[in-house]
Amino acid sequence: MDGVTHEDAKTVLLFALHLARIDNQFDAWEKKALQNIADTMSLTQEERQALASEKISLNTALQSLSGADAKNLLVRTLCFVASSDGVASEKENEFITKVIKATGEHIMLLPEMEWENYESEVLNTL
Repeated sequence: MDGVTHEDAKTVLLFALHLARIDNQFDAWEKKALQNIADTMSLTQEERQALASEKISLNTALQSLSGADAKNLLVRTLCFVASSDGVASEKENEFITKVIKATGEHIMLLPEMEWENYESEVLNTL
């Protein structure tokens, strides 16, 4: 996924943070997944705090992504974070489905029970 910019990666992290909070069960595994993403991006503590408190329209953020590679990374990241605690909740699945539709891309995914396999792909891309 060569077409992913640093701004794309920050947008992906914003979506992942939103997803982790969506079911009101922001657990240690999800926090660890988000920390791994932020570490891989080499974000400073100040950048992490700014992203954690940033309030933006997800539709606007989605439209800011640079292209198909960034949208694919977004969806795979959401799947990775959703599965990090062992099971994606119904709200997380609904959000991922909504994001896929909103991208306007044809995004093929592994079966849900294999979503943890996206971790290495996501971290290697970032």
